[in-house]
Amino acid sequence: MLIMKSSMKQKILLEVAVISLKVFNLLIGNGTAVVFQTGDNTFFGKIASSTLKIERPPSLLTAEIFRLIVVLAYISFTLATIFLIVAICVGYSVSASIVAFVGIIVGNVPEGLLP
Repeated sequence: MLIMKSSMKQKILLEVAVISLKVFNLLIGNGTAVVFQTGDNTFFGKIASSTLKIERPPSLLTAEIFRLIVVLAYISFTLATIFLIVAICVGYSVSASIVAFVGIIVGNVPEGLLP
């Protein structure tokens, strides 16, 4: 049984010599364990949550991919708008022209770049 002396109460819990931070296996005999912190309140949980709070700037690859997506979106929207106007002027119905408009926009976006 673990008994804390009055001198041990003043120490930080991680400095105590008889503490198990992760897993405790008792091979022979009887033992009693007290769980005093779980999840994000543990030592390792605090480390994990502190690494998630760090905001990293976007990498160069991420910035270039975003720029590529924006350029492709402008090109496909411009191309679809031109075909919409030409289709209506030639004599296609408005509904068929809008279907072609949407099809051109969707067709110009590569599947790997979809959000």
